[in-house]
Amino acid sequence: MAQKNSSTELALWMAQLLDKKGGKHVNILDVRELSSITDFMVIASGTSLKHIETLVNAPSQELRKSGFPADAIEGLGTSWVVADFNDVIIHVFDEPTRKHYDLETLWSAAPKVDWEPKKHSLQSLAL
Repeated sequence: MAQKNSSTELALWMAQLLDKKGGKHVNILDVRELSSITDFMVIASGTSLKHIETLVNAPSQELRKSGFPADAIEGLGTSWVVADFNDVIIHVFDEPTRKHYDLETLWSAAPKVDWEPKKHSLQSLAL
């Protein structure tokens, strides 16, 4: 998937895209020091099952066009969908499910990454 030095940019791009698609409360957690399976987790909420699917499919479709499909997408049609992009894992929930599992507290040792909801081009990533 993406090179290690571009995992930060990939996480930022994903957060910005989720925000652009109407994702709520988008957070990026830097889990590089805590996890051996990924560098970042991008967590967002959707307003309906269809919206959750749209939020997960947006980065998946863009990256597939560039030759980097998700390793796996689990939970489509449910209140928690996970998309694994190797260096970045996206978790999209409905609000009650997000509150119940509370990944931000579970991973509280992971620093939150500051980001701004501005346009970030996929072409600027070093894939």
